[in-house]
Amino acid sequence: MICNNCKKTIEDDSKFCQFCGSKIEPNHGAEGNTLWQVFVELSFETDKERRQKNRQMIPSSIREIIKRLSTNLFDSLKEENELILDLPYAILEDIRNSYYFLAEDGFWVYLAKRRVSGHKSHELIDKDVEKLIKEWDKTFVKDKEEGKKMVGEEILETIIASRDIQVNHLLENHEEIKKLPAKVIEKMKGDLILMPYWVYGCCVLSERREK
Repeated sequence: MICNNCKKTIEDDSKFCQFCGSKIEPNHGAEGNTLWQVFVELSFETDKERRQKNRQMIPSSIREIIKRLSTNLFDSLKEENELILDLPYAILEDIRNSYYFLAEDGFWVYLAKRRVSGHKSHELIDKDVEKLIKEWDKTFVKDKEEGKKMVGEEILETIIASRDIQVNHLLENHEEIKKLPAKVIEKMKGDLILMPYWVYGCCVLSERREK
């Protein structure tokens, strides 16, 4: 199948183009399309000043979660796969940045969902990070089905589409990454979905609730 926007070949069952991010077919009506558009505006913001301003909206607890997740999983990737350490420093930094950006996407997709629902900002409160992690583990790990319901298919599709774009960026720009064993690439792909999923869940758990 050919993407109508960038004209590149994509898989027949694609919902988003892994190269340019264009939506290929509607999944959940107009809202799904709008969610992706708003998410792209936030996540792929190229103006440094606006991007920095947007980042100021991220609560410190969520920012700490993003930092811990991206750092820990990137370090784990290096420890489990020695071939990663043989990559040039510039490529390692590109992978590290991809981990951070995808973790950050968990907040952007949460904020995009809020805006699609008619809210201009979020209603998140700063929680104790350790307590938030325990609450996430209880809600999203011990009861995975309930966790999936809280996130929703639409959010997961957005996260996966963003992940595919980022992975494609790494593979297209670095031949060295293409030569890595398949299990290493799969580990990266898994990490790049887990992080925004986790961060989105932490955002949901940090919502201000009326007493």
